[in-house]
Amino acid sequence: MPWWCRALAGYALHAAGDYAAADSVFAIALTQMPAKERRDWTDVSVLLTEGWRGYRRAEGVERDSLERRFWWLADPLWMTPGNERRTEHFARHVMDRLQDRSRSADGTSWGFDLRELLLRYGYPVGWERERPSSPTMSMGSASMVGHYAPGGRQFIPPIRFVDTPTAIRSDEWNIKVRRARSEFALPYARWSDSLQHQLAAFRRGDSTVWVAAYTLAADTAVRGPVDAALVVAAHEHAQPVMARATGESAGALSIRVPPQPAVLSLELLTRGDSARAARVRYGIQPQPMPATGIALSDILLLAPADPLPRSLPEVVPVARGSTRVRSGERVGLYWEVYGLPPGTEAIDVSVTLNRDGRNWLRRAQSPIQLSWQERPGEGAVLGRSLLVTLPELPPGRYTLQVTVAPEGGQAATASRVVEVARPATPRTSASQAP
Repeated sequence: MPWWCRALAGYALHAAGDYAAADSVFAIALTQMPAKERRDWTDVSVLLTEGWRGYRRAEGVERDSLERRFWWLADPLWMTPGNERRTEHFARHVMDRLQDRSRSADGTSWGFDLRELLLRYGYPVGWERERPSSPTMSMGSASMVGHYAPGGRQFIPPIRFVDTPTAIRSDEWNIKVRRARSEFALPYARWSDSLQHQLAAFRRGDSTVWVAAYTLAADTAVRGPVDAALVVAAHEHAQPVMARATGESAGALSIRVPPQPAVLSLELLTRGDSARAARVRYGIQPQPMPATGIALSDILLLAPADPLPRSLPEVVPVARGSTRVRSGERVGLYWEVYGLPPGTEAIDVSVTLNRDGRNWLRRAQSPIQLSWQERPGEGAVLGRSLLVTLPELPPGRYTLQVTVAPEGGQAATASRVVEVARPATPRTSASQAP
């Protein structure tokens, strides 16, 4: 069976960490294996948490398209070559054939139930024999407990994400799932769920510039340089556009792409004994310019700087790594105005901050209410930055809003939801402690 030799080679390459080569070899094996075997290996219904009936009804081109999009989204990191989640799936199929007509560590004959567990969670990395806990149970045989690789995550996307990837919301895809349907632990890095970020879009002619700032939480053990990537792809067949940088656990990246719906993936990876990996992945939907009137960019939160940056290239290095702020903190804001008519002599600008969930009367008592009038000057893009000091605020979600209105024209508004946390508590040294 030539295809089986290819499958064994793919298994070995996957185990060696060469996922791109394993992907290629497994693809050849799939073309060579009998149709029934190929359908069994490519079937992903055992991994799905929902919608598997609709998937099983799909045939031909529709089924192939679903599976390509499924594995595109299931790839843990687009910044690394190959798709280790897909090659892991095929490697588990190889392991299943190797276990055929054998017995498991606890003496159970290999069957469809153990096969399903293998495809969903992988092969155990070890076993533990549990002795009877009481004399009355000592007559029975000791039980065996299998242990799987720690740190597994459910990279498999829900079928609704596969149907419309660009509609995935930023807070919707959680891969750390209790009682996950399937799991996979990255062999080369421990997964971190503490990546914080903020994302903002800015118009540039027939393109959109996306700025993504990030930070790993302080409790994440990160040693050595951090490889960061901002990847945008319109669909599974499109060539992804990628911006990369190597630096610290906090930073910012920008990328220029066509203004179309796409999937964005912000990814971080460190190497070495304490390697960590993290990502956020969701759909992006650039807003078109209105037929008439002006438009605003997103609001980008900045670290306080003196002087304040005035253009987008100056802003990116000082972008805050999250939308989390603290009472009493100084926070910079940056936004852009587009479509001002030539000769506009004045614009009215207002900035407000309101707590979410309050009624209209309490919202009228905004903790931040700023307004002014200014001369915009000339140019297709008007960039503005502002430094504000937050008052003492109760913790919670707030909406920051910027409104710009040219004289005699229609106003445009941009909003940013921020999370206000309690002020940081100063640490007391041992010599100062009572």
